[in-house]
Amino acid sequence: MTQPFKSGLHKALKFRRLLLKKRSERPHDIQIEVTNRCNLDCDMCPRLDLLAVPEVDMQDAVFERILAELDRPRSVTLTGWGEPLMHPGLFRYIEALKSRFPACEVSFTTNGYLLDTARIDEIIASGVERVTVSLEELPFGSEAPAAESTNPRKGHAN
Repeated sequence: MTQPFKSGLHKALKFRRLLLKKRSERPHDIQIEVTNRCNLDCDMCPRLDLLAVPEVDMQDAVFERILAELDRPRSVTLTGWGEPLMHPGLFRYIEALKSRFPACEVSFTTNGYLLDTARIDEIIASGVERVTVSLEELPFGSEAPAAESTNPRKGHAN
């Protein structure tokens, strides 16, 4: 089934469900935060300043409990306030999702700083359908880059 057809079919089924006022028994599009650790401190991100939560990775046992509760998810996005590529078990989690739910679209969002040729090859081999790169800012036109920050996590990787 092609992606545009699947997307249109899902939208039509959702519209039908809404018309009939029937709720799904379980969610089909899931977002899981595998870590809230990040190698950057972007101005637009409340992770350190507003949320002020300890930086931790999701434990394997927690991921296994979540996986056990899922019922035929359509998509799972492994993202949140942190950088998923910093989690040492990210690719094990992707493999577990793809093994248990072969039709599930798995994706994640990254700031891109940890992407290199080897990591990109690992992502491709994992079967991830989509990687979204989130950027804090880009200089446009003749704009000069912002002055160097005294914070080592601003504007470049740690």
